[in-house]
Amino acid sequence: MNKALRLAFILLSASSPSVCMAHGFGQIFALPMPFWMVAWASAAVLLITFVLLALSKPTQHAPTTCTAKSRPNTQHRRWFIRWAQTVSLVVFFLALYAGFAGTQNRNNNLAMTYFWILWLLAGVYAMGLLGGFTGDWFQHVHPYRLLFGGLKTKRLPYPAWLSHWPAVLGLVGMAWLELFGHTRPNDVAWMLSLYGAYVLLGCWLWGSTEFFAKVDWFSVYFDWLHRLGVSVRQHIQSGVRAISATPSLQHAAPSMASVVFVLGLFATTAFDGLKDTQWWLTTVWPWFVDAAAPWIGYSSAALKANPMQASALLGGAFGVFEQATLLLSPLALGAVFCATLHWGLRWGRAPLSLAQGVLLFGPALMPIVLAYSLSHYFTLILTQGVQMVHLLSDPVGRGWNLLGTRNLWRSPILLNAQLVWWIQLGMIMAGHVLSAVLAHHQAFAHCPTRRQANLSQLPVLGLMVALTVLGLWILSQPLQLGR
Repeated sequence: MNKALRLAFILLSASSPSVCMAHGFGQIFALPMPFWMVAWASAAVLLITFVLLALSKPTQHAPTTCTAKSRPNTQHRRWFIRWAQTVSLVVFFLALYAGFAGTQNRNNNLAMTYFWILWLLAGVYAMGLLGGFTGDWFQHVHPYRLLFGGLKTKRLPYPAWLSHWPAVLGLVGMAWLELFGHTRPNDVAWMLSLYGAYVLLGCWLWGSTEFFAKVDWFSVYFDWLHRLGVSVRQHIQSGVRAISATPSLQHAAPSMASVVFVLGLFATTAFDGLKDTQWWLTTVWPWFVDAAAPWIGYSSAALKANPMQASALLGGAFGVFEQATLLLSPLALGAVFCATLHWGLRWGRAPLSLAQGVLLFGPALMPIVLAYSLSHYFTLILTQGVQMVHLLSDPVGRGWNLLGTRNLWRSPILLNAQLVWWIQLGMIMAGHVLSAVLAHHQAFAHCPTRRQANLSQLPVLGLMVALTVLGLWILSQPLQLGR
Protein backbone atom coordinates (compact mmCIF):
# COMPACT_ATOMS: atom_id res chain seq x y z
CA MET A 1 0.00 0.00 0.00
CA ASN A 2 2.92 2.34 0.64
CA LYS A 3 4.09 1.66 -2.96
CA ALA A 4 0.63 2.59 -4.17
CA LEU A 5 0.90 5.90 -2.36
CA ARG A 6 4.23 6.70 -4.03
CA LEU A 7 2.85 5.77 -7.47
CA ALA A 8 -0.16 7.99 -6.90
CA PHE A 9 2.04 11.00 -6.24
CA ILE A 10 4.06 10.26 -9.39
CA LEU A 11 0.85 10.16 -11.40
CA LEU A 12 -0.28 13.38 -9.75
CA SER A 13 2.83 15.24 -10.86
CA ALA A 14 2.58 13.80 -14.37
CA SER A 15 -1.08 14.43 -15.02
CA SER A 16 -1.79 17.83 -13.42
CA PRO A 17 -2.81 20.25 -16.17
CA SER A 18 -1.89 23.88 -16.50
CA VAL A 19 -3.74 26.34 -14.35
CA CYS A 20 -6.68 28.38 -15.45
CA MET A 21 -7.44 30.77 -12.59
CA ALA A 22 -6.03 31.94 -9.29
CA HIS A 23 -7.96 32.36 -6.04
CA GLY A 24 -7.00 35.29 -3.88
CA PHE A 25 -5.87 37.78 -6.53
CA GLY A 26 -9.24 39.21 -7.58
CA GLN A 27 -8.76 38.38 -11.24
CA ILE A 28 -8.93 35.52 -13.74
CA PHE A 29 -5.76 34.31 -15.44
CA ALA A 30 -6.49 33.04 -18.94
CA LEU A 31 -4.32 29.95 -19.27
CA PRO A 32 -4.06 27.12 -21.82
CA MET A 33 -6.48 24.68 -20.16
CA PRO A 34 -9.94 25.45 -18.79
CA PHE A 35 -11.02 24.42 -15.32
CA TRP A 36 -12.96 21.35 -16.47
CA MET A 37 -9.66 19.79 -17.54
CA VAL A 38 -8.21 20.48 -14.10
CA ALA A 39 -11.24 18.78 -12.53
CA TRP A 40 -11.07 15.74 -14.81
CA ALA A 41 -7.32 15.32 -14.31
CA SER A 42 -7.70 15.55 -10.51
CA ALA A 43 -10.55 13.03 -10.57
CA ALA A 44 -8.39 10.73 -12.70
CA VAL A 45 -5.58 10.88 -10.16
CA LEU A 46 -7.96 9.80 -7.40
CA LEU A 47 -9.42 7.05 -9.57
CA ILE A 48 -5.95 5.69 -10.39
CA THR A 49 -5.04 5.89 -6.71
CA PHE A 50 -8.14 3.84 -5.89
CA VAL A 51 -7.22 1.21 -8.50
CA LEU A 52 -3.66 0.96 -7.19
CA LEU A 53 -4.92 0.58 -3.64
CA ALA A 54 -7.50 -1.99 -4.69
CA LEU A 55 -4.81 -4.08 -6.41
CA SER A 56 -2.24 -3.71 -3.64
CA LYS A 57 -1.69 -6.39 -1.05
CA PRO A 58 -3.78 -5.70 2.06
CA THR A 59 -1.67 -4.88 5.09
CA GLN A 60 -2.16 -6.98 8.16
CA HIS A 61 -2.18 -5.90 11.76
CA ALA A 62 1.15 -6.96 13.14
CA PRO A 63 1.43 -7.95 16.79
CA THR A 64 4.33 -5.57 17.16
CA THR A 65 3.92 -1.83 17.24
CA CYS A 66 5.56 0.93 15.29
CA THR A 67 6.41 3.41 17.99
CA ALA A 68 8.04 6.76 17.76
CA LYS A 69 11.73 7.04 18.32
CA SER A 70 12.64 7.34 21.95
CA ARG A 71 13.46 10.83 23.07
CA PRO A 72 15.59 10.58 26.19
CA ASN A 73 14.78 13.22 28.74
CA THR A 74 18.29 14.63 28.70
CA GLN A 75 19.31 17.79 30.46
CA HIS A 76 19.64 19.60 27.11
CA ARG A 77 16.11 18.60 26.11
CA ARG A 78 14.71 19.71 29.47
CA TRP A 79 16.55 23.01 29.12
CA PHE A 80 15.17 23.53 25.61
CA ILE A 81 11.60 22.79 26.76
CA ARG A 82 11.88 25.26 29.62
CA TRP A 83 13.31 27.89 27.30
CA ALA A 84 10.46 27.33 24.83
CA GLN A 85 7.89 27.53 27.63
CA THR A 86 9.37 30.80 28.85
CA VAL A 87 9.33 32.28 25.36
CA SER A 88 5.74 31.09 24.88
CA LEU A 89 4.50 32.82 28.03
CA VAL A 90 6.51 36.01 27.40
CA VAL A 91 5.14 36.37 23.86
CA PHE A 92 1.62 35.50 25.06
CA PHE A 93 1.57 38.24 27.70
CA LEU A 94 3.30 40.66 25.35
CA ALA A 95 0.53 40.06 22.80
CA LEU A 96 -2.10 40.61 25.50
CA TYR A 97 -0.49 43.89 26.50
CA ALA A 98 -0.20 44.97 22.88
CA GLY A 99 -3.88 44.21 22.28
CA PHE A 100 -5.02 46.32 25.23
CA ALA A 101 -2.48 49.15 25.14
CA GLY A 102 -1.13 49.24 21.58
CA THR A 103 -2.28 50.68 18.29
CA GLN A 104 -5.51 49.29 16.93
CA ASN A 105 -4.01 49.05 13.45
CA ARG A 106 -4.28 45.33 12.68
CA ASN A 107 -1.02 45.14 10.76
CA ASN A 108 1.07 46.99 13.35
CA ASN A 109 -0.10 45.23 16.52
CA LEU A 110 1.46 41.98 17.71
CA ALA A 111 -1.83 40.57 19.06
CA MET A 112 -3.41 39.99 15.65
CA THR A 113 -0.40 38.35 14.01
CA TYR A 114 0.42 36.33 17.13
CA PHE A 115 -3.00 34.74 17.44
CA TRP A 116 -4.36 34.44 13.91
CA ILE A 117 -1.09 33.80 12.05
CA LEU A 118 1.52 32.38 14.44
CA TRP A 119 -0.79 30.29 16.61
CA LEU A 120 -3.65 29.24 14.35
CA LEU A 121 -1.76 28.94 11.06
CA ALA A 122 1.99 28.44 11.49
CA GLY A 123 1.54 26.35 14.64
CA VAL A 124 -1.15 24.22 13.01
CA TYR A 125 0.95 23.53 9.94
CA ALA A 126 4.05 22.74 11.98
CA MET A 127 2.16 20.19 14.08
CA GLY A 128 0.36 18.60 11.13
CA LEU A 129 3.49 18.20 9.02
CA LEU A 130 6.16 17.63 11.66
CA GLY A 131 4.31 16.47 14.77
CA GLY A 132 5.03 12.83 14.02
CA PHE A 133 8.77 13.52 14.20
CA THR A 134 8.88 16.14 16.96
CA GLY A 135 6.17 14.74 19.22
CA ASP A 136 3.22 16.67 20.62
CA TRP A 137 5.19 19.84 21.30
CA PHE A 138 2.05 21.97 21.70
CA GLN A 139 1.30 20.51 25.12
CA HIS A 140 4.65 21.90 26.31
CA VAL A 141 4.12 25.46 25.05
CA HIS A 142 0.32 25.90 25.24
CA PRO A 143 0.08 29.10 27.34
CA TYR A 144 -3.11 28.09 29.13
CA ARG A 145 -1.74 24.64 29.93
CA LEU A 146 1.40 26.24 31.35
CA LEU A 147 -0.70 28.56 33.51
CA PHE A 148 -3.42 26.18 34.67
CA GLY A 149 -2.15 22.67 33.90
CA GLY A 150 -1.28 22.10 37.54
CA LEU A 151 -4.97 22.10 38.55
CA LYS A 152 -5.38 18.35 38.23
CA THR A 153 -7.75 17.78 41.15
CA LYS A 154 -11.34 17.10 40.08
CA ARG A 155 -14.05 18.84 42.07
CA LEU A 156 -16.80 17.48 39.85
CA PRO A 157 -16.83 14.44 37.55
CA TYR A 158 -16.81 15.41 33.89
CA PRO A 159 -20.24 14.53 32.39
CA ALA A 160 -19.83 11.69 29.90
CA TRP A 161 -22.59 13.07 27.68
CA LEU A 162 -20.58 16.26 27.10
CA SER A 163 -17.78 14.30 25.44
CA HIS A 164 -15.94 16.61 22.97
CA TRP A 165 -18.97 18.80 22.26
CA PRO A 166 -17.55 21.85 24.11
CA ALA A 167 -14.56 21.72 21.76
CA VAL A 168 -16.93 21.61 18.76
CA LEU A 169 -18.73 24.72 20.05
CA GLY A 170 -15.38 26.41 20.62
CA LEU A 171 -14.35 25.69 17.04
CA VAL A 172 -17.57 27.05 15.55
CA GLY A 173 -17.37 30.10 17.82
CA MET A 174 -13.82 30.81 16.71
CA ALA A 175 -14.82 30.42 13.05
CA TRP A 176 -17.67 32.88 13.60
CA LEU A 177 -15.29 35.33 15.26
CA GLU A 178 -12.86 35.09 12.35
CA LEU A 179 -15.46 35.52 9.61
CA PHE A 180 -17.96 37.90 11.21
CA GLY A 181 -16.29 39.37 14.28
CA HIS A 182 -14.24 42.01 12.42
CA THR A 183 -11.83 41.81 15.32
CA ARG A 184 -9.30 44.44 16.26
CA PRO A 185 -6.28 43.92 18.53
CA ASN A 186 -8.33 44.99 21.56
CA ASP A 187 -10.96 42.36 20.75
CA VAL A 188 -8.31 39.64 20.48
CA ALA A 189 -6.88 40.61 23.86
CA TRP A 190 -10.30 40.47 25.50
CA MET A 191 -11.05 37.15 23.82
CA LEU A 192 -7.80 35.61 25.05
CA SER A 193 -8.43 36.95 28.56
CA LEU A 194 -12.01 35.70 28.76
CA TYR A 195 -11.01 32.34 27.32
CA GLY A 196 -8.30 32.16 29.97
CA ALA A 197 -10.93 32.65 32.68
CA TYR A 198 -12.99 29.89 31.03
CA VAL A 199 -9.96 27.56 31.06
CA LEU A 200 -9.27 28.35 34.71
CA LEU A 201 -12.88 27.57 35.67
CA GLY A 202 -12.92 24.35 33.65
CA CYS A 203 -9.63 23.10 35.09
CA TRP A 204 -10.78 23.95 38.59
CA LEU A 205 -14.03 22.02 38.13
CA TRP A 206 -12.98 18.97 36.10
CA GLY A 207 -9.21 18.90 36.40
CA SER A 208 -6.77 20.02 33.74
CA THR A 209 -6.27 16.53 32.27
CA GLU A 210 -9.96 16.13 31.40
CA PHE A 211 -10.36 19.74 30.33
CA PHE A 212 -7.49 19.84 27.86
CA ALA A 213 -8.40 16.42 26.46
CA LYS A 214 -12.07 17.19 25.68
CA VAL A 215 -13.06 20.80 26.32
CA ASP A 216 -10.25 23.05 25.13
CA TRP A 217 -10.68 23.25 21.36
CA PHE A 218 -7.07 24.30 20.82
CA SER A 219 -5.79 21.13 22.48
CA VAL A 220 -8.30 18.92 20.66
CA TYR A 221 -7.28 20.49 17.34
CA PHE A 222 -3.57 20.01 17.94
CA ASP A 223 -4.15 16.45 19.16
CA TRP A 224 -5.77 15.63 15.81
CA LEU A 225 -2.86 17.30 14.03
CA HIS A 226 -0.40 15.24 16.06
CA ARG A 227 -2.26 12.08 15.03
CA LEU A 228 -1.93 13.22 11.42
CA GLY A 229 1.79 13.85 11.89
CA VAL A 230 2.29 10.37 13.33
CA SER A 231 0.48 8.87 10.32
CA VAL A 232 2.64 10.87 7.90
CA ARG A 233 5.79 9.64 9.66
CA GLN A 234 4.60 6.04 9.48
CA HIS A 235 4.03 6.27 5.74
CA ILE A 236 7.40 7.88 5.18
CA GLN A 237 9.31 5.40 7.33
CA SER A 238 7.57 2.07 6.96
CA GLY A 239 4.13 2.39 5.43
CA VAL A 240 1.13 1.13 7.35
CA ARG A 241 2.38 -2.27 8.38
CA ALA A 242 1.43 -1.92 12.02
CA ILE A 243 -0.79 -0.01 14.35
CA SER A 244 1.26 2.64 16.12
CA ALA A 245 1.39 2.70 19.89
CA THR A 246 1.15 6.48 19.59
CA PRO A 247 -2.40 7.62 18.70
CA SER A 248 -2.65 8.21 14.96
CA LEU A 249 -5.29 8.36 12.27
CA GLN A 250 -5.18 4.55 12.11
CA HIS A 251 -6.95 4.48 15.48
CA ALA A 252 -10.68 5.02 15.82
CA ALA A 253 -11.85 8.47 16.86
CA PRO A 254 -12.38 8.75 20.62
CA SER A 255 -16.00 9.92 20.26
CA MET A 256 -18.66 10.90 17.75
CA ALA A 257 -18.24 14.53 18.80
CA SER A 258 -14.55 14.40 17.89
CA VAL A 259 -15.50 13.33 14.35
CA VAL A 260 -17.94 16.26 14.17
CA PHE A 261 -14.99 18.42 15.22
CA VAL A 262 -13.00 17.20 12.20
CA LEU A 263 -15.99 17.78 9.91
CA GLY A 264 -16.32 21.27 11.37
CA LEU A 265 -12.70 22.05 10.58
CA PHE A 266 -13.27 21.18 6.94
CA ALA A 267 -16.68 22.81 6.58
CA THR A 268 -15.76 26.14 8.15
CA THR A 269 -12.60 26.43 6.03
CA ALA A 270 -14.51 25.66 2.84
CA PHE A 271 -17.22 28.17 3.75
CA ASP A 272 -14.58 30.81 4.47
CA GLY A 273 -13.16 30.35 0.98
CA LEU A 274 -16.57 30.27 -0.69
CA LYS A 275 -18.01 33.32 1.06
CA ASP A 276 -15.31 35.63 -0.26
CA THR A 277 -15.63 34.66 -3.92
CA GLN A 278 -17.30 36.70 -6.61
CA TRP A 279 -19.57 33.68 -7.22
CA TRP A 280 -21.06 34.20 -3.76
CA LEU A 281 -21.75 37.85 -4.57
CA THR A 282 -23.10 37.29 -8.08
CA THR A 283 -25.08 34.09 -7.44
CA VAL A 284 -26.04 33.64 -3.78
CA TRP A 285 -26.78 37.31 -3.09
CA PRO A 286 -29.18 37.69 -6.08
CA TRP A 287 -30.89 34.43 -5.08
CA PHE A 288 -31.32 35.77 -1.55
CA VAL A 289 -32.77 39.03 -2.89
CA ASP A 290 -35.26 37.07 -4.99
CA ALA A 291 -36.32 35.01 -1.98
CA ALA A 292 -36.47 37.82 0.58
CA ALA A 293 -37.85 40.76 -1.45
CA PRO A 294 -41.55 39.71 -1.25
CA TRP A 295 -41.29 39.45 2.54
CA ILE A 296 -40.48 43.15 2.84
CA GLY A 297 -42.96 44.32 0.20
CA TYR A 298 -40.53 44.98 -2.63
CA SER A 299 -40.02 43.41 -6.02
CA SER A 300 -36.71 41.69 -6.57
CA ALA A 301 -36.30 43.46 -9.92
CA ALA A 302 -36.55 46.87 -8.24
CA LEU A 303 -34.00 45.94 -5.60
CA LYS A 304 -31.57 44.52 -8.13
CA ALA A 305 -31.85 47.73 -10.11
CA ASN A 306 -30.87 49.67 -6.98
CA PRO A 307 -28.02 47.77 -5.28
CA MET A 308 -27.55 50.41 -2.56
CA GLN A 309 -31.19 50.11 -1.50
CA ALA A 310 -31.03 46.32 -1.63
CA SER A 311 -27.95 46.34 0.59
CA ALA A 312 -29.56 48.74 3.06
CA LEU A 313 -32.77 46.71 3.30
CA LEU A 314 -31.44 43.17 3.14
CA GLY A 315 -27.75 43.41 4.05
CA GLY A 316 -28.38 42.63 7.72
CA ALA A 317 -30.63 39.67 6.92
CA PHE A 318 -28.08 38.36 4.44
CA GLY A 319 -25.45 38.50 7.18
CA VAL A 320 -27.70 36.38 9.40
CA PHE A 321 -28.14 33.95 6.50
CA GLU A 322 -24.35 33.69 6.10
CA GLN A 323 -23.89 33.03 9.81
CA ALA A 324 -26.60 30.37 9.78
CA THR A 325 -24.90 28.75 6.79
CA LEU A 326 -21.62 28.67 8.72
CA LEU A 327 -23.28 27.03 11.72
CA LEU A 328 -25.12 24.45 9.61
CA SER A 329 -22.23 23.60 7.28
CA PRO A 330 -20.66 20.96 9.60
CA LEU A 331 -24.05 19.27 9.96
CA ALA A 332 -24.59 19.26 6.19
CA LEU A 333 -21.16 17.77 5.58
CA GLY A 334 -21.77 15.26 8.36
CA ALA A 335 -25.01 14.13 6.70
CA VAL A 336 -23.23 13.62 3.38
CA PHE A 337 -20.37 11.77 5.09
CA CYS A 338 -22.75 9.47 6.98
CA ALA A 339 -24.77 8.75 3.83
CA THR A 340 -21.56 7.90 1.98
CA LEU A 341 -20.43 5.55 4.74
CA HIS A 342 -23.87 3.96 4.95
CA TRP A 343 -23.82 2.99 1.29
CA GLY A 344 -20.18 1.98 1.43
CA LEU A 345 -20.71 -0.35 4.37
CA ARG A 346 -23.85 -1.71 2.73
CA TRP A 347 -22.19 -2.38 -0.63
CA GLY A 348 -19.18 -3.95 1.03
CA ARG A 349 -21.31 -5.88 3.53
CA ALA A 350 -18.85 -4.81 6.18
CA PRO A 351 -19.58 -6.15 9.67
CA LEU A 352 -19.75 -2.61 11.06
CA SER A 353 -22.55 -0.37 12.20
CA LEU A 354 -22.77 3.16 10.87
CA ALA A 355 -21.61 4.54 14.22
CA GLN A 356 -18.57 2.24 14.17
CA GLY A 357 -17.85 3.28 10.58
CA VAL A 358 -17.95 6.97 11.47
CA LEU A 359 -15.48 6.45 14.33
CA LEU A 360 -13.14 4.36 12.16
CA PHE A 361 -13.23 6.37 8.92
CA GLY A 362 -13.73 9.86 10.35
CA PRO A 363 -10.02 10.33 11.20
CA ALA A 364 -9.12 9.71 7.54
CA LEU A 365 -10.53 13.16 6.74
CA MET A 366 -7.75 14.97 8.64
CA PRO A 367 -5.29 15.09 5.69
CA ILE A 368 -8.00 16.84 3.67
CA VAL A 369 -8.60 19.28 6.53
CA LEU A 370 -4.92 20.22 6.71
CA ALA A 371 -4.64 20.40 2.91
CA TYR A 372 -7.59 22.80 2.66
CA SER A 373 -6.25 24.99 5.44
CA LEU A 374 -2.78 25.09 3.90
CA SER A 375 -4.06 25.86 0.41
CA HIS A 376 -6.35 28.66 1.62
CA TYR A 377 -4.12 30.40 4.13
CA PHE A 378 -0.44 29.62 3.54
CA THR A 379 0.08 32.91 1.67
CA LEU A 380 -0.88 34.78 4.86
CA ILE A 381 2.24 33.40 6.53
CA LEU A 382 4.33 34.82 3.69
CA THR A 383 2.61 38.21 3.72
CA GLN A 384 1.69 38.91 7.35
CA GLY A 385 3.48 36.13 9.24
CA VAL A 386 6.96 37.35 8.31
CA GLN A 387 6.20 40.59 10.15
CA MET A 388 6.47 38.75 13.47
CA VAL A 389 10.19 39.59 13.36
CA HIS A 390 9.36 43.30 13.32
CA LEU A 391 6.38 43.06 15.69
CA LEU A 392 8.36 41.33 18.43
CA SER A 393 10.52 44.46 18.59
CA ASP A 394 7.61 46.89 18.28
CA PRO A 395 4.57 44.97 19.57
CA VAL A 396 2.43 48.03 20.31
CA GLY A 397 3.21 50.07 17.20
CA ARG A 398 4.90 52.94 19.02
CA GLY A 399 8.29 52.83 17.39
CA TRP A 400 9.94 50.51 19.94
CA ASN A 401 12.96 48.38 19.03
CA LEU A 402 13.18 45.86 21.86
CA LEU A 403 15.11 43.18 19.97
CA GLY A 404 16.78 45.32 17.35
CA THR A 405 14.62 43.85 14.56
CA ARG A 406 12.29 46.81 13.96
CA ASN A 407 11.46 47.26 10.28
CA LEU A 408 13.09 43.92 9.47
CA TRP A 409 11.11 41.78 6.98
CA ARG A 410 8.34 44.33 6.73
CA SER A 411 7.82 43.67 3.04
CA PRO A 412 5.49 40.74 2.31
CA ILE A 413 6.71 37.77 0.29
CA LEU A 414 4.53 37.76 -2.82
CA LEU A 415 4.57 34.65 -4.95
CA ASN A 416 3.62 34.46 -8.60
CA ALA A 417 -0.12 33.76 -8.93
CA GLN A 418 0.45 30.74 -11.13
CA LEU A 419 2.97 29.32 -8.64
CA VAL A 420 0.42 29.77 -5.84
CA TRP A 421 -2.13 27.80 -7.85
CA TRP A 422 0.34 24.98 -8.49
CA ILE A 423 1.09 24.79 -4.77
CA GLN A 424 -2.61 24.81 -3.91
CA LEU A 425 -3.34 22.11 -6.47
CA GLY A 426 -0.56 19.92 -5.09
CA MET A 427 -1.74 20.39 -1.50
CA ILE A 428 -5.36 19.54 -2.27
CA MET A 429 -4.45 16.43 -4.24
CA ALA A 430 -1.86 15.23 -1.72
CA GLY A 431 -4.39 15.54 1.10
CA HIS A 432 -7.03 13.55 -0.77
CA VAL A 433 -4.58 10.86 -1.83
CA LEU A 434 -3.40 10.37 1.75
CA SER A 435 -7.00 10.29 2.97
CA ALA A 436 -7.81 7.62 0.38
CA VAL A 437 -4.86 5.53 1.58
CA LEU A 438 -5.95 5.80 5.22
CA ALA A 439 -9.56 4.94 4.37
CA HIS A 440 -8.46 1.87 2.39
CA HIS A 441 -6.28 0.78 5.28
CA GLN A 442 -9.27 0.83 7.61
CA ALA A 443 -11.40 -1.00 5.07
CA PHE A 444 -8.81 -3.75 4.60
CA ALA A 445 -8.42 -4.02 8.38
CA HIS A 446 -12.13 -4.41 9.16
CA CYS A 447 -13.65 -6.10 6.11
CA PRO A 448 -13.37 -9.90 5.83
CA THR A 449 -12.32 -9.95 2.15
CA ARG A 450 -10.51 -7.68 -0.29
CA ARG A 451 -13.59 -7.52 -2.50
CA GLN A 452 -15.73 -6.30 0.39
CA ALA A 453 -13.11 -3.71 1.33
CA ASN A 454 -12.89 -2.36 -2.22
CA LEU A 455 -16.67 -2.24 -2.65
CA SER A 456 -17.02 -0.34 0.61
CA GLN A 457 -14.68 2.34 -0.73
CA LEU A 458 -16.53 3.07 -3.97
CA PRO A 459 -18.92 5.64 -2.40
CA VAL A 460 -15.95 7.09 -0.49
CA LEU A 461 -14.16 7.51 -3.82
CA GLY A 462 -17.14 9.43 -5.16
CA LEU A 463 -17.09 11.70 -2.10
CA MET A 464 -13.34 12.26 -2.46
CA VAL A 465 -13.74 13.26 -6.11
CA ALA A 466 -16.60 15.62 -5.27
CA LEU A 467 -14.66 17.29 -2.45
CA THR A 468 -11.56 17.59 -4.62
CA VAL A 469 -13.42 19.26 -7.46
CA LEU A 470 -15.28 21.53 -5.01
CA GLY A 471 -12.07 22.57 -3.28
CA LEU A 472 -10.24 23.30 -6.51
CA TRP A 473 -13.25 25.15 -7.90
CA ILE A 474 -13.39 27.40 -4.80
CA LEU A 475 -9.68 28.13 -5.11
CA SER A 476 -10.10 28.91 -8.82
CA GLN A 477 -12.67 31.62 -8.17
CA PRO A 478 -11.55 35.27 -8.03
CA LEU A 479 -12.21 37.01 -4.75
CA GLN A 480 -14.60 39.87 -4.18
CA LEU A 481 -12.66 43.08 -4.32
CA GLY A 482 -12.43 44.73 -0.93
CA ARG A 483 -13.21 41.62 1.13
